[in-house]
Amino acid sequence: MTVTAFIVVATSAVLALIALAVPAAKRVGVPLPVVVSVAGLTVGCLPLIFQIDTPTRFLDAYDAWIVEQIALDSQALLLLFLPPLLFEMALAVNVRRLMDDALIVLLMAVVAVVLATGLIGLSVWAFSSFSLVLCLLLGAAISTTDPSAVVSTFKEIGAPRRLLVILEGESLLNDAAAIALFTVLVALAGAEAAVSPGGVVLAFLYDVVMGAAAGIAAAWTVSRLYPLLGGSPVAETSMTVALAYGAYLLADVGLGASGVVAAVCAGLTTTVSGQVRMGPGNWRNVATVWSQIGFWANTLVLLIAAALAPALLITLHWSHALLLVAAFAGAFLARAAILFGLLPGFSLLGLAQPMTGGQKTLAWWGGVRGAVTLLLAFSLAEVTALPEADRTAVAGVACGFVFLTLLVNAASLSWLTRRLGLDRLSAGDLALREKVVAGTLEEIRQHVHELAAERAIDPQAAEDMRDVYEGQLRRTLEETQGVDIPFHKRLELGLTILCTQESQHFQDAFEAGAVGAAETRRLRTTAERIGDAARTGGRKGYQRAVDAAARVPRPLIAAALLQRAVGIDRPLRQQLGLRLTVLLETENALRDLERFVPNPLAQMIGEDAAANLGQLLAERRQMVRAQIRAIGEQYPVFTERLETLLLLRAAARRERAQYDQLHNAGVIGAELHGWLVRDLEARRRQLRRALPDLDPGLSPRALLDDVALLDPLDGDQKDRLVGYLTPRLVFPGDPPVRPDRPGRAGRQARSLCILASGVAERRDDHATVWLHPGDVVGTRALLGLADPVPAQVVAVSFCRVLLLTRRALRKLDRQEPEIAARLRAAARKQAFAKPAEAPDRGVGTPALVRSD
Repeated sequence: MTVTAFIVVATSAVLALIALAVPAAKRVGVPLPVVVSVAGLTVGCLPLIFQIDTPTRFLDAYDAWIVEQIALDSQALLLLFLPPLLFEMALAVNVRRLMDDALIVLLMAVVAVVLATGLIGLSVWAFSSFSLVLCLLLGAAISTTDPSAVVSTFKEIGAPRRLLVILEGESLLNDAAAIALFTVLVALAGAEAAVSPGGVVLAFLYDVVMGAAAGIAAAWTVSRLYPLLGGSPVAETSMTVALAYGAYLLADVGLGASGVVAAVCAGLTTTVSGQVRMGPGNWRNVATVWSQIGFWANTLVLLIAAALAPALLITLHWSHALLLVAAFAGAFLARAAILFGLLPGFSLLGLAQPMTGGQKTLAWWGGVRGAVTLLLAFSLAEVTALPEADRTAVAGVACGFVFLTLLVNAASLSWLTRRLGLDRLSAGDLALREKVVAGTLEEIRQHVHELAAERAIDPQAAEDMRDVYEGQLRRTLEETQGVDIPFHKRLELGLTILCTQESQHFQDAFEAGAVGAAETRRLRTTAERIGDAARTGGRKGYQRAVDAAARVPRPLIAAALLQRAVGIDRPLRQQLGLRLTVLLETENALRDLERFVPNPLAQMIGEDAAANLGQLLAERRQMVRAQIRAIGEQYPVFTERLETLLLLRAAARRERAQYDQLHNAGVIGAELHGWLVRDLEARRRQLRRALPDLDPGLSPRALLDDVALLDPLDGDQKDRLVGYLTPRLVFPGDPPVRPDRPGRAGRQARSLCILASGVAERRDDHATVWLHPGDVVGTRALLGLADPVPAQVVAVSFCRVLLLTRRALRKLDRQEPEIAARLRAAARKQAFAKPAEAPDRGVGTPALVRSD
C-alpha cells in the first residue's frame, strides 16, 4: 500500500467513525463529545494493548518513515483544527445578543480563566513537589471550557437560548484567553532572566489586543472583497475559509500575538458585517458549508486528541489521583465564585442581566473540557524548559481531568437539565404548541377528505382515516382548552412572534436584493432589540424600544456635527438617505405584519390579544409615516424618487420569484430561465446604482430670500452676509440654538437663529408658540434687551436654520457696519411691532406667530 492510499484509507475510516458516532450518541442518550472521546480512547488504547504498530504493519520501511514524519503533533493539530473550529462557532453567535450579556461573558471568560489558573495552580502546588510555574501551566491548560465539548453538548440537550448564547461567548473568549495565558507562561518557563509580573501582564495584553486587531482588520479587508467576487456563493465561501486561517497566521506568525483571538474576532466581525456584503442569499450557503466544516473540526480534533491521550495517561501513578481531585476542586471553585459570587453583585448594580439559580447551576456544572485542553496538555509535555518527568505527569493529570469532565459532567448534563426543569416549555410555548398542532391536524383532515374525494376511495376507508385524524384533533383541542394563558402572556407571545417575523422580513428583502447591506444591518439590529425588549418587558418594553428606535440615529447626528464643524456634507447626505430608506422599509414590514395578525396569529394567541397587537402595529406605522413626512417635507423630490426606486426593487424581487416558480414547476426550461434572470439582474444592478443623491439644502444664500427680517438688505449685501452665517440641520426634538441668557443694555447677543425651513416651537411658562420658515429667534437679545419670559425653542420637524453667532456678529460690526445697522433696525422693528393677526392656515395647522 502506498503512502497516499494509506492516508486516504485512514481518512475515510476516521470520517466513517465520527459519522457512526452521531446515531450512537442518540441511541445511548449521551452528548456526542462523550461518544467521540470514548471512541478516541479506545482507538488509542488498542496499539498499547495489542502492541500494534499500524504504519509499519501495512507499509514498507520508507513509507512508514514518511508517515511518522508527517504525523500530527500538538502544534500541528492546533493550527489545522482550531481556526475553522473557532471561526465556525463565531459565525453562529448572535453578536448583538452576546453584547447584551457582554459583562457576564467577560467575567466567565477572561476573569474566570485567570482566577481558575491561579486556584488550580495553587491547589496542585500545595499537594505536589512541582514548581509553581508548572502548576500554573496546568491551571491555564484546564481553565478553558472547550467549545468542541460545551457548545455542542448544550445545543443537543436543548438548553435555554440565553444560557446558550452566554456559554457560546464564554467558550469562544475563554479559549482564546487561556491559550494566550498558556503561551505567556510557557515563555516565562523558558526565560533565563527573571520576569516581572508587569511584564507577564503586558505580554498577555499584547497577545489579546494585537490578536483581536489582526482578526478584525483581516475580516474587514476581506468583507470589501466580497462584492468583487460576482455574487458567487462558492467563491465567497472559499474566501471565508482563507480568512479563518489567514487571520490566525497573521497574528501568530506575523505579529507574534494570539492566533486564536484573531480567528475568533475574524469570525465575529464576519457575522456582523461580512454577511450583509455578500451576494443576496449567499450567507445561508456559507453557513451551511461552515456547519459541515465545524462538525469535522469539532469531532476530528477530539477523536485524534483522545486517541493520543493514552500515551500520557499510562505515565500516571495512583498518587496523582490527589492532584486530579485538587485540580477539579480548584477549577469548579473558581467557576462557582464567578457565577454565585461576582455575577449577583453585578446584576444588583444593573451591569448584567440576572440569571436564575437553575441556569447558574447548569452553567457551573457545564464546565466541560475537551480537545483544546488535550492539545494544551500535549504542548505542556513538550516544554523542554521543564523537567521531563514533571511535565509528563502534569500533562497526564490534564488529560485525566478532561475525561473526568466528559464522562461525569457532560454525560450528566441532560439529566441535570431535566432535574432543574430547564427543558420544559414555558406556558406560552406550551399554548402555542397545542394551537399549532391543532391547526395542523385540522388542515391535514381537510386535505385527506379532499384526496379521498378526488381518488374515489372507498367511503368506509375514508371514514376510518377521517376518524383517526379527528380523534387526534379532539385530543389536541382538549389539551389546548385546558391551558389557561393570561392575556398579558398571550400578548407577550404575540409580540415575540411579530418581532421574529419582522426580522425575517428584512433578511428576506436583503437576500432578494430589494434592500442594501447597510439598511439591512440597521433594520435587523433594530428589530432584534425590539424583540428582546418585548420578551423581557412585554408591551411596555416593546413600546420603549420602539420609541428608542424612533430617535435620530447616532450616525446621523455625528454626520450633522461633522457638517457643522468642517462643512463636509457627504456623510450627512448618505445618512439622511439611509434613514429614509430604513423608515420606508420599516413601514412596508409593518404593513405585512398587520396582514399577518388576523390570520394566523389570532389563531395562536386569541382574537383579543391579536386585536390589541393590530392596534399597536397601526400606531407604530403612523409614527413611522410621520417620520417619513418630516423628511419628505424638507426633501420632497428625494423622498418621491426613493419611494419609487424601492417600489421598482420590490417589483423586480417579485419578478425573480415568478421566474423561479415557473422554472421549478417545469413550465420554462433552464435556458429560458437563465436568459430571463440575466436580463432581470442587469436591470436590478441599474436600480442599485440609481439611488438618488440628496442635497441637504444648506446653502446659506439660497435660504436668505425667504427671510422677512433680511428684506431691507439688497442682493449684494445678502451675498456679503452669507460669509457670516452658519447653516445647520436640526433634528426633531433638538434646540436649533442654545437658549440665550436675558440680555442687558449694551450687551451683545449670543446668537441669532433664522428658521429657513421646517417647523419649531417656542416654549415658555404661558404658551407654546409655533415657528415657521422666515421666523427669527433672538432679535431682542440681538438688541441687548431682556426677554420678558425666558423661553426654549425646540424643532418639531427637520429644520434648516441660519445662525449668526456672537463672534460672527462682532466681526460683522467691524467689517460690514452698514449691514449690521440695517439688521439691527429690522430686528428692532420686529421686536416692538404689534403681533399681526395670524392668517387662517387650515384646521389643525398652527398659526404663524412671531417668535419675539
